[in-house]
Amino acid sequence: MSATTGVPGLDCPACTAAGLVFDGEAAFECLYCGTVLAAQPTICPSCGTENHQGADLCTNCHEPLSIVASVLTRQGGTGPPLWLRRLRTQVGALQVAEAQASARRFKALVDVDRRRLRSEAEEQLRGRERDRQLLFYGAAGILGLTLVLLLIAAIAGAG
Repeated sequence: MSATTGVPGLDCPACTAAGLVFDGEAAFECLYCGTVLAAQPTICPSCGTENHQGADLCTNCHEPLSIVASVLTRQGGTGPPLWLRRLRTQVGALQVAEAQASARRFKALVDVDRRRLRSEAEEQLRGRERDRQLLFYGAAGILGLTLVLLLIAAIAGAG
């Protein structure tokens, strides 16, 4: 340990000797019994961010991390918790984004329906053309058959 002065008011939890020595980073050492106490990160229950040991507020979402900080935050502030206030400030942007996404989806559906209607109209035109061709060739076939029958009748009547 580089520091040699004890931290006043902090007693060793192992031997109760006064004045733990802070190493300047993340651990305390008892000069009497040698116990090293490493500070563990505090995980924010709201967003899951790791915060340094002893932090009162989360560095990411600013929610209180300790009971004392929670009470002080609730007593000092009026209204809902910070995370809820932050979400409420995002509502307008979310509504705009959803409206834009909805408009894009609607435009895509209109385009799909327009293509479907165009395809159906083209299919009807092709069907009409097929019907005209069938009618033409059917009429031509009947006319040809009628001429053949008339020709056979004329030959049979002449003979």
